Amino acid sequence: MAVDDPENSQTRPIAVQHKASQLRAQAAQADKQRRWVLWGGSAALVLLVIVAFVVSLVQGAGDAGKVPANISGGEFMVGSSAVLSSDAVAEESTVDIRMVFDFDCANCASFFVANGENIRGWSSSGKVTVELEPVAFSASSYSYTATNAAACVANYSPDSFLAFTLAMMEPSNDGTLTKDEAQISQIATETIGVTSSALNSCIQDGAYKNWAVQTADDFREGRSDAVAAGEDVLPEVFVNGEQFTGTTNDPIAFSSFVFVTETQAPSESVSVSSSPSASE
Repeated sequence: MAVDDPENSQTRPIAVQHKASQLRAQAAQADKQRRWVLWGGSAALVLLVIVAFVVSLVQGAGDAGKVPANISGGEFMVGSSAVLSSDAVAEESTVDIRMVFDFDCANCASFFVANGENIRGWSSSGKVTVELEPVAFSASSYSYTATNAAACVANYSPDSFLAFTLAMMEPSNDGTLTKDEAQISQIATETIGVTSSALNSCIQDGAYKNWAVQTADDFREGRSDAVAAGEDVLPEVFVNGEQFTGTTNDPIAFSSFVFVTETQAPSESVSVSSSPSASE
């Protein structure tokens, strides 16, 4: 029977230990590689999610830039040619009336109730250019909804924009201005004279609400001092660039202001109603 060499017997445990150490090192290296692969996959997934989120934000920002037709700089010019040929309209008329208003504004409603029919008549005569700029200054939900609806009317039925505005500014039987979307759609249908599925969808879907929010933010930013002071800045009414500061519900005062401004340019005079103010 062979006898083991004592020297070999002593070195065998060392060799076994060395082999085990190598195997453990290889296993650790393999585990490390697996961890890197898993980490890399997770990082790629996170990066993909971040990219998707950024794309979503960019697309959302693009929606905010959607502007209704026939509105330029937030303003709508009343007339059959709307804003598309505003320069030609301005050349023929001698008086330009620009009104900035909020659909959720009692003073604005008071002005339109008192002066709306005069403004409608002046616009129809072609002697006055009427510019309407609805802005959701109050930042109320109704204000944004109504401004969106006005943008829809400007886009789909520009000739009805003034009539729609005047109808929207008529207080309800309870004295409030707010109307739900069904009532707004009904007013739009009545003012344009026909039912428009595209217009109704525009109103119901809030197609231009992002635009309404953006124009309101821009307007408030330009009047930050007044906003901070809690002042009622609307309506803002300008005749040939000069701001009217009289009583909002006095049609005689406003008509006189229009007359005085008109005399600065020779032309056939505009006719003025002597109807009493809305408060009388």
